Amino acid sequence: MKEALFIFFGWFLGLISHPIVSRIEKYNKRKDLKAAILLELKSLIVKLAAMYFKIQMHFGHTDQSSLIWVNTIFEKYTEDGSQYRQEIKEELSKHTNKEIGEVSSFFKADENISILFVKLSIPFIESIIEHLPVFDLKFQRDIFEVRAQITIINPSLTVNPFFSGIFKLPM
Repeated sequence: MKEALFIFFGWFLGLISHPIVSRIEKYNKRKDLKAAILLELKSLIVKLAAMYFKIQMHFGHTDQSSLIWVNTIFEKYTEDGSQYRQEIKEELSKHTNKEIGEVSSFFKADENISILFVKLSIPFIESIIEHLPVFDLKFQRDIFEVRAQITIINPSLTVNPFFSGIFKLPM
């Protein structure tokens, strides 16, 4: 009788072990994928801020607030060059919008010349798109929204005055 009980208990553990191991693996996979996705989205934010700055310089519309905003984005989402960020903020605060505008107008390009940008991409997210169901629905919606916005922006990445208002990202 005791042997039958051990056999039954072993059989039962064998049945439930797969779902338990599967659940643990899914949790670890979700945690690793989310970290990698967030890293790629941070990279995308930095690219968008750089594009915004390039467009502002192209049209000669740079002012103190937009320079501080771009610097804040770089400060928040990049690690290299952090020792210079405080110096940049202090230097920017010394100059008026008029002075910055004069320097910006020096870099202003001819209106007949357009800037071409490399198309935005999120290759890691695209490569793991079939694994998104491991995340909650809100996170999935957010990822699909980012993909949709990139799809909208990509076909028209030549500079247009309309774009200077698009790339202001919330901090």
